[in-house]
Amino acid sequence: MSERSTIRIIQDRLVDFLELLARILFFWLPSDYAKGRALMFVHASAGLILIGVFFLLPPKSNFKLGIAVAALIVLTSQFAFRGCILSRAEQRLTGEKDTIADPVLRLCGIEVNTVNRMSATIVSTVAVCLILLWGTAADYISFPNYRLPHIHAS
Repeated sequence: MSERSTIRIIQDRLVDFLELLARILFFWLPSDYAKGRALMFVHASAGLILIGVFFLLPPKSNFKLGIAVAALIVLTSQFAFRGCILSRAEQRLTGEKDTIADPVLRLCGIEVNTVNRMSATIVSTVAVCLILLWGTAADYISFPNYRLPHIHAS
C-alpha cells in the first residue's frame, strides 16, 4: 500500500466520522443538506470564536496554547489531506462543492474554482497560524524593565 493511499484511507475515515457526528449533532434538522449547511455555519463560526477567545485569555494560558497547537494541526492536515476534511464532510452532506471560502471569494470578485479555494484556504490558515504563534510567542517573551503605565482616575 502506498503512502498516498494510506493518507486517503485516513482522510476518508475522518470525513466519515465528521459526517456521522454532524448527523448526530444536528439530528433535529430534516435533511442531510440542512445538516451540511449547519456544519458549514459551525465550521466558519468556531474558527472565528476561537481566535477571539485566544486574545481574551490571560498570557501563558494552557487553553491559549492549545488553540495555537490546534491551529497548527489544522494547517498540517490541510497539506496532508490536500484540503479541509470538515469541508469534505459538508460537501458530502449537501451534495454541493461549496466551501466556507466560496462566499469570501465571490465577495472579492475572484472566480470560484478548486485552485482558488485551495489557495484561499491555505493562505487564511497560514495567516491565522502566524497570528496565533506570534501571540503565543509574545506571551513567553519577558521584558523585565517594562511596566504598564498607571492610569489615574479623574
